Amino acid sequence: MKTSILNLLALSLIVSFAASCGKKSSSGGGSSHSNSNYTNPNTSAFGEAAYNNLKAWQAGSTEASTVGTHLYFNKRSVSTFNKSMCQKNTVVVDCVDPTACFKHTSNGILKGTVTMNNSTFLGLTIKKYGDCDITTESTTFYTKIDNTELADAVLGTAKNLIKAQTQQAGSIYTVYYGAFAGATSPVSYAVINTSLPSILNPTEVGTVNNGYKSPSSKLFEFYSGY
Repeated sequence: MKTSILNLLALSLIVSFAASCGKKSSSGGGSSHSNSNYTNPNTSAFGEAAYNNLKAWQAGSTEASTVGTHLYFNKRSVSTFNKSMCQKNTVVVDCVDPTACFKHTSNGILKGTVTMNNSTFLGLTIKKYGDCDITTESTTFYTKIDNTELADAVLGTAKNLIKAQTQQAGSIYTVYYGAFAGATSPVSYAVINTSLPSILNPTEVGTVNNGYKSPSSKLFEFYSGY
């Protein structure tokens, strides 16, 4: 009798465990598919309404977020996603130089030239970000309209913009482009985050294949301060 009860308990535990594993596997698969698809499940606005919101932000002079006194960042291709950006106060042997840098002066924001403080140790190149040199730059101050990459992403110049596919999830917009004028299926996209300084946008660009996004480059790291 005691043996029969123990066998029943063991069988019950095995069935419960199998059911639990089945639920986890199903849930994980569904989540992965949703994140891969180009449709954002958290969309707060869609189509031309979302596009008009984005276009109004791009055309406006007000920044949603300021640069601060100093900003440097790295936009990189997928081939260098695994490398960190060289920092000012961190010594790294294998890091990626910042893509660009800006300084906020009393008159406005100036784009500078990235300078590095590299050294060698035991045959290795030790890389450190140095500064943002604005001494060789003109006195033309950055405005949102000066960001040609952002303007090209929002206006879709020569990219066959599909306004009806525009998605807005809070401050993050995704804009899609077709292979030809009048196309309704996207082949490429750009992501704009209006909560960040406009200098950092677009934060991601890439292609769309069978409804799935594949980034070709993205904003990987940025530092704003000192």
